Amino acid sequence: MKQAVNAGELRTDCAFFSQAWTVNANNIEVLSEENVFGKDAWVRCKWTPGFSNNNMVTSELMLDGTFQLKQPATIVTRFSPKITAQCVVYKKGEALPYEIVSVSDVEDRRAWLEIKVQRKVQAR
Repeated sequence: MKQAVNAGELRTDCAFFSQAWTVNANNIEVLSEENVFGKDAWVRCKWTPGFSNNNMVTSELMLDGTFQLKQPATIVTRFSPKITAQCVVYKKGEALPYEIVSVSDVEDRRAWLEIKVQRKVQAR
């Protein structure tokens, strides 16, 4: 279910980065990231662990005989055309990024975005 939120619910700082492969001075391809809102810019979001439709906090997938654990989350933030499915999301205080699964314009009103994200985590 797509959702809108009250501005007071935007309590989590997130940074949205675009990624691109570039060639460094040693002629080696490296993945570079650039904040889409500018250097050191954070966006206020509502962060809900799990996907809003099933409240699943982690999911397990057996692949090639190993477990792949994923941490899904749902983010709601103000609309911006700079946020695309090709971005990655960093939650403030965490080093590992989340990949964007989907980006939805809530009610097609260009006011709110509902973003489904997930990241792979290691099994303990």
